Amino acid sequence: MKRGVACAVAAAAVAVCAAAKAGGPAMVLETDKTTYERNDSITLHVTNFGGAGVPNWPFVRIGREGGPEVLYLTQKRGFVRGPTPYLGFEAGPVDLPRIENYPLLRNARFRGMPADTYILEGGLVDISTTDINDLKYLGVSDPVELRVE
Repeated sequence: MKRGVACAVAAAAVAVCAAAKAGGPAMVLETDKTTYERNDSITLHVTNFGGAGVPNWPFVRIGREGGPEVLYLTQKRGFVRGPTPYLGFEAGPVDLPRIENYPLLRNARFRGMPADTYILEGGLVDISTTDINDLKYLGVSDPVELRVE
């Protein structure tokens, strides 16, 4: 999946990130639409996040349903391969405060997005994680199905 393609997918639905799988804090991701055309623009915001209370690595990721490749959204570089925190590794672990409305993507453009079903997730990785292939989560959202038609 190309970087521009992944950016296009990330905002295709309203996602309630309950973080219930690991008992973590709730996070709400919101997009401007639920379904996109293959040539469109998207916007994605964190509209509600209660704060974790402990240092962590926050992330947002996207992948094709059933597909092996997952891309992670970063603040400075867009979507990248491999587990990467939203603020980047250079920011170090953070304990984010309560967030009411924070833009992750603003009117990101894409062209020729493959029509498919994608999965969007967000959450927090525990800083005690020592193996990038075995992440320990403080909270992970329920998967959100995204559509490009």
